[in-house]
Amino acid sequence: MSMTGEQQRNVFRMAAIIYGRSNNGISLNKSYQRVIDDALYSCGRLYIPITELIVYINKEYGFLFSVDEINNVVIKGRDADQRYYCYTENNDTIVSLTGEYKNKLSLVCGQKTLYEYIDEYLISLDIEKESSKALILRFLYEMFTSNLEGYKLILQEKIDAIEVKSNNYTDKEKEVINNFLAWPDEGKDKAIYDLAGYSLEYCMMTNQKNTSLNIQNLKGKSFYIDTNVIYRALGLNSDNLKVRTHLFLSKFKEVGESLVISQSTYLEFIDTIDYYIGKIDNSLRPRVQSKVISEFISEDSVFHYYHKWCIGRVNRSTSYFKDWIMSEFDSLCKKYEIMHDRNYPYNIEERKSNINEYVSGIMQSDLEKQEASAEYDAENVLWIEEKRKGSVDDIYQVKAFFSFVR
Repeated sequence: MSMTGEQQRNVFRMAAIIYGRSNNGISLNKSYQRVIDDALYSCGRLYIPITELIVYINKEYGFLFSVDEINNVVIKGRDADQRYYCYTENNDTIVSLTGEYKNKLSLVCGQKTLYEYIDEYLISLDIEKESSKALILRFLYEMFTSNLEGYKLILQEKIDAIEVKSNNYTDKEKEVINNFLAWPDEGKDKAIYDLAGYSLEYCMMTNQKNTSLNIQNLKGKSFYIDTNVIYRALGLNSDNLKVRTHLFLSKFKEVGESLVISQSTYLEFIDTIDYYIGKIDNSLRPRVQSKVISEFISEDSVFHYYHKWCIGRVNRSTSYFKDWIMSEFDSLCKKYEIMHDRNYPYNIEERKSNINEYVSGIMQSDLEKQEASAEYDAENVLWIEEKRKGSVDDIYQVKAFFSFVR
């Protein structure tokens, strides 16, 4: 994972927050809490909706949190009521730091960071600042995300024994880095030690290093998305869900995975849109004012989406509304390079008994599921099974997955 200069600054500052008090007993949940704390402290806002906090953390730190993960910290976490103030508005949870806890964080944030030690070192020797700073940051980032020997020296508290030996650096660059590492400053050494510890937490949180699940081994897969993902990405279930779903889809694009919509999913999407447009048609007799009614309809409904779309428009016909939705659907597919797989990998008539068996199981597990919807789900289950034939020994061999949300 490559990081911008701004993200590196946040990583180093956050390392001080996570390890500033104690390097012992840091759990994964505690690390989540401190990432969230730092984001709430540094975002520059008194309060922020959780959906926007997710976007901020993803942008600044490269972590994609779910709503549940944040709720587990700010609502369900130990002593959460002493750290956070939360309330609900427009189907979203708004969160802020309590005044007392913000003051406590400010004391930790006031500690000098590794980024500032680098500045101090370069200024003291009158070395060209920006390029040299970027050089040291790059070395440290590479050292503590890919080099086990660096960790061994850190654990032995031998920071001045770390040397640049890589052919990726010129002799002059090696001199700048080695002199910084050898610079006798206890605060600098502690900051590097903290960064090394934080890097381990970072790897654990992102599941990128030293795990059996290597993302490089998961490349070249096809992820079939269901209709709920499409509804949310289009904003048909509220703008909050739209933001989160776009973050979800962007992660697949970042790592080069293929996103696919099966013909079954596509037909279900069309059928569902037609169903809701029929209900909207019936609700428009007598004519109602969209500006008024949109304030009283639940935000997570197609009806709210339609009446919000109508505001300020001359042509409010539902046929034009459907054209609008399909245009948005096409744009979504282009943005995330979503392919439409129209070729069934099986003969529907020949596999009707299998589909009916799956329909029965799906409806038994979800008593609210409609039979038509269960049938589309059953077709997709069979679709993935057929795509996986001959390659089901382990996750690395499997090429097709089904991605859905509830």
